[in-house]
Amino acid sequence: MPLLLIDTGTGAFDFSHSYLYRFDSVANLVFTDADVGAVPYVPTSAEATEAAAEYQAWCVRAGRPQNQQVVTLLTNVYAVKAELLAYVDKETAKFEDNLNKEMYFTSSLGFKVNGDRRTKDNLQDLITFFDLQAKDVTISYRDYDNQDQALTKEQLQTLLTEHVTNGQMLYTMKWQLQSKINAATSLDELHGITIAFPMSDFSKKADVDTGLVE
Repeated sequence: MPLLLIDTGTGAFDFSHSYLYRFDSVANLVFTDADVGAVPYVPTSAEATEAAAEYQAWCVRAGRPQNQQVVTLLTNVYAVKAELLAYVDKETAKFEDNLNKEMYFTSSLGFKVNGDRRTKDNLQDLITFFDLQAKDVTISYRDYDNQDQALTKEQLQTLLTEHVTNGQMLYTMKWQLQSKINAATSLDELHGITIAFPMSDFSKKADVDTGLVE
């Protein structure tokens, strides 16, 4: 099960799902319970060694047995890799949600657009039925910030293309992270991996193409 290592101070607490220990030597989140929702922090080899020594000394002083999960995640790089891979899988599983407000992209048209599956279906429907719904040459579309945008059929097709591209780029990031984690051979290498899934900004490309950005 996941482990939460957080903040400064001392003390240890047992929970039904996980184990919490506060380190003086490592003032960052190391691993987190899935319910907490924070990004895992992997210590450097030096930090892990210092934290393990601190924890073992505390167990001796407190007369408590060592929690093997704590020891393993501070000494076994393969266990840490498994935790990171599980975290990546958990985060990217959200990409398949029909409704996901965390997924969006900034369109080349100059506004943000939802990036979840429901929005993709809506865009496809609007394109398919555009000629039936549009009394003029545009149709009203509600963007990510709940602003109405008057769009042509071609602009809707642009949004759909960018939507698909944003999704594919997120999965590319997932595969790249998995490859980096699997290839790592030390805590220091894992420490250097940033787990993040930035959303696409197609407006920057558009600005460069039109010469608006110096």
